[in-house]
Amino acid sequence: MNFFVQNQKEKESYIVLDEYRKEILDAIEKTKMATLFTFSISNFKRLAIRKGFENTHISIMRVIKEMKKTFHGQAQLYQTDSSEYILLFPKRLVEPIEIGKQIHNLFAKQLSSLVIDIGYAISEQSSNAEQLLNDSYMAMTMNNQSNAFAHGFTEQGKSNFSKQLVIENELEKAINKGELSVVYQPIVSTNDLDFGFEALVRWESGLLGNVPPLDFIHIAEKSGLILDVTTFVVETVLVQLQEHPEIPYINVNLSAALMDNSDWFDGLLEMIHKVYVSEAQRLSFEITEGIMLKEEHHVTIHKLRDLGHAVYIDDFGTGYSSMSYLIDSPFTGLKIDRDFINLLGTQYEPVVKNMISLAQHLNLSVVAEGVETDSQLSSLKEMSCDFIQGYLEAAPLTRLEMNHYLLSKGEPASCS
Repeated sequence: MNFFVQNQKEKESYIVLDEYRKEILDAIEKTKMATLFTFSISNFKRLAIRKGFENTHISIMRVIKEMKKTFHGQAQLYQTDSSEYILLFPKRLVEPIEIGKQIHNLFAKQLSSLVIDIGYAISEQSSNAEQLLNDSYMAMTMNNQSNAFAHGFTEQGKSNFSKQLVIENELEKAINKGELSVVYQPIVSTNDLDFGFEALVRWESGLLGNVPPLDFIHIAEKSGLILDVTTFVVETVLVQLQEHPEIPYINVNLSAALMDNSDWFDGLLEMIHKVYVSEAQRLSFEITEGIMLKEEHHVTIHKLRDLGHAVYIDDFGTGYSSMSYLIDSPFTGLKIDRDFINLLGTQYEPVVKNMISLAQHLNLSVVAEGVETDSQLSSLKEMSCDFIQGYLEAAPLTRLEMNHYLLSKGEPASCS
């Protein structure tokens, strides 16, 4: 039996949820042990803008055709809107993650740059058909940080999701309520002549208390609030540079969500170079290596460099390292992740030495992160590492603490 339902309004095989919701619920009710997948192309609009809506639609329809062949006789497919889908299996699946992988791979063949979220729920865990739909959708929208191709609904996940919603709601109010602040961790040269800072956002919520960055940054990225958070950090840093002309540079972190929003990014750069002309080139950026850089990302980085901004690869060694990644990229330098610095003094110390040597051969400046001991500093000096950052020099400093730190340093040398 072919479980795919044909919609007469379209040549392709899908049903619009708003018009056929009852039919979906009825189909679920008829099954004794259903597994329901909900999946969405979260960057659909951006793909449509970049590749054209018609081209994107055609690519998706090709995937739908291929999916029909792949799951013929096994599942029933519905489309809820232009970028969200439901796949109903009338049985409990032994390996739902494998189905998630198949769904992901089918789309990836046609649209390699897509970002797809997949969630699933099993009927025995839900009280009724309506609940199964809700559970599957919740599993899809949860901010899971694992690398699984699909995320299943769990009560713990539901609890976590509820907490994330509270964080998201409070974060939306945080900027206007003055709950966000910026701290600054020094970056110093191993010859102790030059220094700068990395800006780090902090949140002291009136409702939630101190919220660690690990708990809210990924929620900000998922919800789009990262745009407001980063704008706040950048403007705060520029004011600090304006008040302290003796500071050579301050680094600000950029997330993947920002790299993919060219309109917002262009607006930010325009503000920086029109309002803070004198301070603009002392603003530097860090881009985590966890971002798989695309062609359009390189265009953005080149734009930053052309405007005079230094750009570093952050957390180097933890993401998508390759020779071509470094040779072909327009980066100023790289920051070696603290996990590698902890290898100093062990049999794996040559790994760090080779990373520094590679960067130097490519004329990239090197910052060692998480330096906490004198022995680590000594080793890094022997390896001719350019800069260090970590608690050995100083913890992240408040604005007042930074003033004291600057006084202790006296007049710093220019850091170009």
